[in-house]
Amino acid sequence: GHERVAVISTSGDTGFDHEFHLPGDPVGYAEGMYAAMRRADDTGADLIVMECPGDGPPWRAVRDRLARATSTEDH
Repeated sequence: GHERVAVISTSGDTGFDHEFHLPGDPVGYAEGMYAAMRRADDTGADLIVMECPGDGPPWRAVRDRLARATSTEDH
């Protein structure tokens, strides 16, 4: 078999096993980001791929939160 992949993106159909869509604006993306990550994790996927958020100042807080949420440091 193949690895099960969950994808979180602002794009359309990606063709992966599990897809979670977020709005393409910083506010909507931030509001849905954590729920989408939890739902993706709940699928039991072997790999979760998240589309990088946009560039520029409006996205800075989103990128910062995403970096903290996806840190690989042991807790």
